[in-house]
Amino acid sequence: MKRTWLWFKRYGLFIVWLVFLALMCRDYFIIDPPALGSSSLHNQTRDLEQTVLGSLLELNMLYLILQPRTINRYSIGRILGALCFSSFLLYFWFPLLMEGPSVFVIHGWWLFCINLMLVVALAISSVSLALRFLRKPARQQQEDGHC
Repeated sequence: MKRTWLWFKRYGLFIVWLVFLALMCRDYFIIDPPALGSSSLHNQTRDLEQTVLGSLLELNMLYLILQPRTINRYSIGRILGALCFSSFLLYFWFPLLMEGPSVFVIHGWWLFCINLMLVVALAISSVSLALRFLRKPARQQQEDGHC
């Protein structure tokens, strides 16, 4: 179980990014029949390249903030910093999602999933830290009672 957790905390964000990259590529290269008559064909824009490059830079920044090799249950500050960064990115991308191409929408879902993962990690870290401080006084009371 511990190896699985170590593997997931190191490569989890990258795996989620790969899944959404595959979804973006699939959506970009498969043209729906109603879209063939539209004036904006997929080949005329560089939405996929810009979105992939932007999401790769965002992924690198998240890894730089989180430093997954040294993160543990008590790293609330790093998780909170990454959550603030990804929330800012989601706030920045939200207007582009309204009328942008579907690649932007998939990128918005990626940011939403990252935010959700970070909220869950923050909740787990907060509970873990709270339990650590609750156990500490209980241990001190037991030690004082035995002396």
